[in-house]
Amino acid sequence: MAHLLFDGEQIVVGAPRYVATSKGSKSSPPKRTGPVSINNGGQADLESLPGIGPVMASRIITYRKSNGPFPTLEELKKVKGMGEATYAEISSLIRL
Repeated sequence: MAHLLFDGEQIVVGAPRYVATSKGSKSSPPKRTGPVSINNGGQADLESLPGIGPVMASRIITYRKSNGPFPTLEELKKVKGMGEATYAEISSLIRL
């Protein structure tokens, strides 16, 4: 089927995985497909967890680089700034 396009129109074929946002707008991280590994997850993976922003994600990565892999999920509470409430909120969304 043919269609005449006008300036600014777009053609979308199929369903895009990610929708582009305009410059300057803040996009949310991609949705998780399963639990996030606290031993292998990257900055973006950790930031996808509720209550974990860039600073806390960086602290988690720094902690595991300094101390080695987390032996238990509960050890995450030793990271500076990781409170009981945040840990309780993410505990079902993380794995080793």
